[in-house]
Amino acid sequence: MDDHVKNFDTHVENFTKHVEKMDNHVKSFDSHVKNFDTHIENFTKHVEKMDNHVKSFDSHVKKFDKFIEKFEDSFASQTKFVDNNMSNRFFNSRLDDPLDEIKLNKIKRKRIPVNLVNVKQFKDLSIENINKFLDYYGLDIEDDPKTNHINLAIYLGISKLAI
Repeated sequence: MDDHVKNFDTHVENFTKHVEKMDNHVKSFDSHVKNFDTHIENFTKHVEKMDNHVKSFDSHVKKFDKFIEKFEDSFASQTKFVDNNMSNRFFNSRLDDPLDEIKLNKIKRKRIPVNLVNVKQFKDLSIENINKFLDYYGLDIEDDPKTNHINLAIYLGISKLAI
């Protein structure tokens, strides 16, 4: 029986060692699970940050799109204004009769300062009215009234010979 007890004791010791090893493996596994959980939490935080960055980027893209739309609208408006001005200047450059109608360049949301219909009226403009037109078009006002009249004529495409 002593052999059986010794043998039993050996089995119990071996079993205890195996249980301890299993317990160590379980603890190690628990530690790995905790590390994995920490990594998952960190990953989730990074994903949330990335999500916020994507939302912020989308917001910037939308703002940029609106800016581009405004720019395109402004560009189209300016192009139309320039085309219209060029057309008016070409038309005015061909005027030769004092009663020929002048085409004025209209600035959006601004009222033309003086009612001006024909070349004769343009030729007879007062210094004050010439300066009003120069101011309206954003042109420099010089000290010499004759120079101002010529500059306005050039801006409108009216030949110097007509004035």
